[in-house]
Amino acid sequence: MMAAAFALAVALAVTILCPPCPLVGAHYAAISSPITLQYKQINGVPLELDLYPVGDHLVTDVTAQCLEEIVHYCPKSYNRDPACSSCIAEHQQHITAAGCPSDLYLTQNYYCGTKPNSTVTSLKTTGEDKWLAKDTTPRPLLIYIHGGGWSHESKNEVPDYVRQLAESQKYVLASVEYRLTTQGEIFGGVESVIWPAQREDCLDAVQLLYEKANQYGIDRKRMACLGTSAGGHLCSLTALYGRRYRTTSLKIAVPLYGPTNLVNMTQDTDPAVGCRLDHDAVDSFESRLLGSELTNISVAQIRANLGNATSPWPSLVRLAWTSNPVNYVDNNAPPMFLAHGTKDGIVPYKQTQRLVDTLRLHDVRHQFVPADGCDHASEPRDCWQEAVTTAQQWITDNL
Repeated sequence: MMAAAFALAVALAVTILCPPCPLVGAHYAAISSPITLQYKQINGVPLELDLYPVGDHLVTDVTAQCLEEIVHYCPKSYNRDPACSSCIAEHQQHITAAGCPSDLYLTQNYYCGTKPNSTVTSLKTTGEDKWLAKDTTPRPLLIYIHGGGWSHESKNEVPDYVRQLAESQKYVLASVEYRLTTQGEIFGGVESVIWPAQREDCLDAVQLLYEKANQYGIDRKRMACLGTSAGGHLCSLTALYGRRYRTTSLKIAVPLYGPTNLVNMTQDTDPAVGCRLDHDAVDSFESRLLGSELTNISVAQIRANLGNATSPWPSLVRLAWTSNPVNYVDNNAPPMFLAHGTKDGIVPYKQTQRLVDTLRLHDVRHQFVPADGCDHASEPRDCWQEAVTTAQQWITDNL
């Protein structure tokens, strides 16, 4: 019964706590050729992130002399990596003297030397081969955390506006997967996918990116997260909890229309707006995150027993407390950009207002953009344009 009700809720609300805020409309962009990195294992199952590094640019005006020198030292018998790159490295001095970029290398999709039946001249004039030069300047890192009610969606699709921002500003982009509440069977049981598993996964992903910063051209001092809906909730906590309890921390955070107080979602609903979900149900996204599949206890029951000292309430109240970003704000919190639709029928607008009020109380630098008349993420389609444009500019100015 509970599983059926949950499945129905997902089917009826495709946008529940999930879709990234669109640039105009709900568009996704699968960025080509990410590097997939494993950042941890749970029960033998890898958790991964996709990394889109910056630092390669096409060299389209390679001189004929340069190509001739490469062909001379690295003939087509070395036609693919790693032999090609090794050959170029071995003869780097001669190749550089011929006018080639000093750090020339090839990707796996390109030949070393000439292609079959091609001449050096045709290679130069037709652009059949593209030579790459490394740009080793450390770049800011933007980490995208997807939404989906902590139960669905994935790292595989990145919103257009996130991709466009990363490309235009030459940021390194990462998209992180984390344990979903529907993946208990994969990771060793329901207890392995309830809170705070998701927070710990995001923090561990940040740690790996920090450790590999030099390898992938990341500036460790300029790392940020951007999350939407449930991902906004995780972005807030990754930044706030990480700044307080981890040795690596984010410079800024951009949580968009995310929950900030899970047991009060229903209480925060504006009667004039209403809500398309029953957040207090035992099979709600929030209840499942806090372990209702194990306890059969909803967030409404936890709220009703906040002062109850008998078991199991103290542990459940504490668990709920740790899931609320507002509880980790202090004077050392990172700057934040926040946006929320004033007509959000999934995550109440007041949820972000709670976090804004707490940031203001602690004198934390922030900018809040109420998206006037906007629903949860994508409706009406053009509604979020101003908020997204403002967010892009704020990130550019502060990262």
